[in-house]
Amino acid sequence: MASYVTIDFETANPQRASACAVGVVRVDDDRITHAWSTLIDPETDFTSMNISVHGIRPDDVVGAPTFPDVVVEIMATAEGTEALVAHNASFDLQVLARSAERYGLLLPPIPFACTRVMARHWWPGMPTYGLGYLVHQLDLLDQIGEGAHHEALWDAKACQAIAALGIQTAGSATLTDAAEAANVRLGTLWSRGGYEGCVSSGSNFVPSALQPSLDAEPDPNNPLFGVTVCITGSLDHLTRRDAQQLVVDAGGEAVNNMSKRVNLLVVGNLDPERLAGHSTSTKVRAAAELAGNGHPIEVIDAADFMAMVAR
Repeated sequence: MASYVTIDFETANPQRASACAVGVVRVDDDRITHAWSTLIDPETDFTSMNISVHGIRPDDVVGAPTFPDVVVEIMATAEGTEALVAHNASFDLQVLARSAERYGLLLPPIPFACTRVMARHWWPGMPTYGLGYLVHQLDLLDQIGEGAHHEALWDAKACQAIAALGIQTAGSATLTDAAEAANVRLGTLWSRGGYEGCVSSGSNFVPSALQPSLDAEPDPNNPLFGVTVCITGSLDHLTRRDAQQLVVDAGGEAVNNMSKRVNLLVVGNLDPERLAGHSTSTKVRAAAELAGNGHPIEVIDAADFMAMVAR
């Protein structure tokens, strides 16, 4: 029977390490067994944009617990379950990871699922898969109860209702089985803050833990030796996986997502249709943010990358 925890964070500002509220719902044997929420003192500034989304103001969090206390309860609630589940999980898992990094906390590896990703397979053909739209389209409002979108507990309950209906739709006994039936690979948040996304198995998902080729002879003098590399965009005449293998064979580490672990970002050809109106990719913007906060990260183009791996 299904056992999982749905989670939703709200943040005080665009920085992921600024959680100001969380809602958590635990399911055991297909039944909600525990649901709770709390405001969180983010110990940082609120922006008017974020306040307009969730309505939480600085005065509201005075006396609220800080993240280190809250994460203990989150992990206790999730103990023994299949996975953490969120809608648009990359956001909530980044909040969890970045907040842990900010306070110097080491989390265990955490499997996670994204109901937004799985909903595309459970109910194909919808014009959008936003949380609010799915709740109304799937007639889940009465089941969730009082509240509104962007209230942390309401969003966590909405995510749970979508997950439960999806598991039922898939005819599966567990969340893991339902993900497999939908051809979706669960993600993993690693202990050092990196993560592998919850994605369709047919997508260009590349495991972050590639092993060196049998004939690889890493050279300590190679500029990629000991360097953690992330790639955004496509590379001419080279697949993402092959590029990452070259990094690993040179003695570096290839990861799929931006974090403080990354020393080098390789920028390939960016598809304008995937930039969602931005001038550059999410990873390039994340690298700029890290650099602005004093993290030593280098951004290079594909030509410079090929020169490095050719050495």
